[in-house]
Amino acid sequence: MLSVEVKNLIVDSSNVHSELGSMMELARRTNVVVVAMCKEVGSGATETLQEAGVEVIDDDDDLEEELNRWDYHKQNRAVQGMIHFMGNIEEDPAAVQRLLRFIEGVDPENPALAHLSTGTHE
Repeated sequence: MLSVEVKNLIVDSSNVHSELGSMMELARRTNVVVVAMCKEVGSGATETLQEAGVEVIDDDDDLEEELNRWDYHKQNRAVQGMIHFMGNIEEDPAAVQRLLRFIEGVDPENPALAHLSTGTHE
């Protein structure tokens, strides 16, 4: 099993427990692979997370390197999974539209763009 938490913020020693405490607890009490993907993680928070068993990704280069190993079909399944999660689990249609606009900029032929709203009501 895999559990991933994505944070578009800087995680440091002052907020690591409030932002990722449940992830640390999950890593400590289970054999789930736990990954925290953050905009930035300060050194104190990195050690705290790693000691708890949480893998940390906060470097765009590391993420890009991993994604380069994925074929187009695997990447597309990940995109469809993100769209499903944001739209159906998080129930955040604005987040879906932001994701699709990002995809439009990097892969204008992606079939997921069929879901892109043409309106400007975000």
